[in-house]
Amino acid sequence: MVQYFPFRKELNQARGYLKTRGPKSKKNEQEYGPGKTDILVCEQCRAFYWHKSWHRNLEDYPALNQEKGLKFTTCPACQMIKDKRYEGQVLVQNAPVEMKAGIKKLAETYGQRATENDAMDRVISIEETGPIIEIKTTENQMAKRLAKKISEVYRGKFELSISNSKGEDTARARLTFKGK
Repeated sequence: MVQYFPFRKELNQARGYLKTRGPKSKKNEQEYGPGKTDILVCEQCRAFYWHKSWHRNLEDYPALNQEKGLKFTTCPACQMIKDKRYEGQVLVQNAPVEMKAGIKKLAETYGQRATENDAMDRVISIEETGPIIEIKTTENQMAKRLAKKISEVYRGKFELSISNSKGEDTARARLTFKGK
């Protein structure tokens, strides 16, 4: 009879040097549910869902000639907009009047480019109330990147502070104009 010699990894696990891998995180499945087998189409924005993610166009689908079922639904970004929810907020405070139009245009074009790259990244709204411009986004990381981009474009004229809320997934970035 041949004696079994365990591999080095098995020996290290037995000795306690390596921990065995536990089950995979269920966060994505809990948040979004299991992957769908059909191709889903958003009724509002015409985004397409396949292989567990949303895409901008159907030409990128690898097996386009296969017969797949099409179902019409609402994508998560459109559902957030409909429910008036957001995950990112950028507050621009005390910006001079001559900068406000440029900041709004920058946020708008940044949102368009982000939507082209990822169908779920969107600028929900750009609102100006007095000295504050409020920009709401569907993704918290997008809000952080947009705030850094505004700070970079205006070269240190704004003081940037970013905070994440503890109870929810919302990220808030505050840009305050330094002065003259």
